[in-house]
Amino acid sequence: MKIGLLGGTFDPIHFGHLDIAKYSLEYLELDQILFIPAGLPYLKDNQELSSPFHRLKMVKLAIEQYPQFEVSDIEIFREGPTYTIDTINQLQSPDHELVLIFGSDVIAQMNKWKNLDLLFDSISIVFINREPKIHKIFHKNVKFIDAPISKISSTEIKKRIANFLSIEDYVPKNVINYIQTNQLYSQFVSE
Repeated sequence: MKIGLLGGTFDPIHFGHLDIAKYSLEYLELDQILFIPAGLPYLKDNQELSSPFHRLKMVKLAIEQYPQFEVSDIEIFREGPTYTIDTINQLQSPDHELVLIFGSDVIAQMNKWKNLDLLFDSISIVFINREPKIHKIFHKNVKFIDAPISKISSTEIKKRIANFLSIEDYVPKNVINYIQTNQLYSQFVSE
C-alpha cells in the first residue's frame, strides 16, 4: 500500500490542506493519505496552539467524507516534542511505501529539523509548490510538484474568527461548527 503522510499543526485544518491531500492522492497515485496532527511541534510556540485534542478532532471532522483519508494520533500522544524522523521511524513497515508530503513553505525551517539527513535518506519526500519556484534541495528522495493549491493560511483564518468575519470559504462547515461550539480562536491576537 502506498501511503502519503501529511503532517501539520492543522490549527485549524482548512481547504488548502484538503486540496494538497486530494491533489497528492491522485498525482502520486497513492492508496491513502494519513493526516498526522503534531502534538508538541518543537519549532512552534505551543502556547499559541489549540490543544492537540481539538486539532485532532477538527482533522477527523474535516476528512470524514473522504474514504481514502485517515488520521493518526501518533504525535498527539507522544510525550515531549514532535520530530518528523521519530514519526517516520514508528510508521515504517515493509508492507507500506510511505511518501512524506509537505507544502514548500516548510523548507525555510528544515535546517532546524532533527536528523534531517537521516530523514532524506529514509523516505520519499514530496514538496507541493503553490506557485512554480526554483528550490535548492537536491536529493534522490526529494521531489517538487507544482500544484494549483490555494494560499489559505491558518493564521489568516484565526484573524478572521477573532474579527468576527466568515470563514466559510476556507474551512469545512462541520469544522466551523466545532470551532464555534468550543469557542476556539476568539482570543487570537495577531502581531
